[in-house]
Amino acid sequence: MGTQSHRSLQAVPQHWYRAALRTAHSLVRPRKTVSESLLSLQRGLTGERGKIASNYMDETESLQAYLSYYWPVSFFETECIFQELSDRGLTLKPARILDAGSGPGPASCSAVHYSAVQNGKIQQIVLMDRSRHALDAARRIFDDMLRDKDQGRTPDRPAGSSSASEEPQIITLAGDLEHPSLLDEIPRDGFDLIIASHSINELWHGKPDAIARRKEFVARLFPFLSEHGILLIVEPSAHYTSVPLLALRDALLEPAAAAGLHCIAPCTHSGPCPLRQAGERPCFSEWKWTPPEEVRTLAKLAGLDRTSLKASWIAFGKDEPGTRPNSQLHGRIVSEPLRNRAGRIRFILCTQSGLVTLSAAQNSPDARRLGFFELSRGCLIEADELETRGDSHFGILAGTRLKVVLRPPRC
Repeated sequence: MGTQSHRSLQAVPQHWYRAALRTAHSLVRPRKTVSESLLSLQRGLTGERGKIASNYMDETESLQAYLSYYWPVSFFETECIFQELSDRGLTLKPARILDAGSGPGPASCSAVHYSAVQNGKIQQIVLMDRSRHALDAARRIFDDMLRDKDQGRTPDRPAGSSSASEEPQIITLAGDLEHPSLLDEIPRDGFDLIIASHSINELWHGKPDAIARRKEFVARLFPFLSEHGILLIVEPSAHYTSVPLLALRDALLEPAAAAGLHCIAPCTHSGPCPLRQAGERPCFSEWKWTPPEEVRTLAKLAGLDRTSLKASWIAFGKDEPGTRPNSQLHGRIVSEPLRNRAGRIRFILCTQSGLVTLSAAQNSPDARRLGFFELSRGCLIEADELETRGDSHFGILAGTRLKVVLRPPRC
């Protein structure tokens, strides 16, 4: 990545996090410390997930813990995804954004920031959530940042944007996303970005027909998408959220040939998910991350590991992806480096033909020369002149050609 991409992923977003922290600190002082509230929230969102059925964002302690910890995590996760989309040639300069299940707005805030860095101009942001308290917090963060821009205190203002009339219109809709009437309140003009961050998995939680109902909900969002818009679903990387997302992906793409819907990232195709066919394995991205000091401190106090960012995500669009490269192997790495008893290092790749492996002896000079050992989860690669080591298994040879099309960005 170039200098601008590095700057967009590390320096400027601190201003947004400061706005979220100011909003968190403005709430009524809770009975617990923020780290205690964070641990309680984390336990309620994992395991048996007891908080999912409650309006946990309406609890001051939970909202404050979310703003202090999960808000920046979600913001930077979304930022990394936007960078991956950009690296794939998918320009993100949305004029209108719909944030479904927005909470206090980390995903849409990330979109506003990223668009500003790309000199885009956002006209309207619509945030939907069942928690009025979370929506109020989102509006305060936006107002805080826009006020800082007017006073020249932030470096990410779009070029040429100087008057209040050019600031985006912000609309908040409070209501239950499981109730179909809420979508009737959405403005009808096309959205260039529809995003659902860590929210779809909470809909119809525990219901036997949850996937079918989520499919129907997301399908109702498609008509709001502009011609070249992107619909992005982001979920936690855990097995119990990642696997249902892959099931939802496949369910949405079944009738997509007629609807003109395609999976544009991170998958290399719109066919059935090979990981699901291999036994319902999770699929997620991981990005190296240097978190803000406040996040590191909270993670340490709550006993949480936060050395990287992880998320499962799917981006849909109406535009058909470009032509698949004419190479022997084209796929995305969906595993860590794996070592077998013979000392070979291998990666599992997701391809249009299914899951395959690519391996090399751990002391192979050819693999070292090609940068094979520097590959990681999320890399998109092309390779030719490979050794065939059995059905769906390939190896590195002296004449192998290896091209890394995309590497995960660092936050």
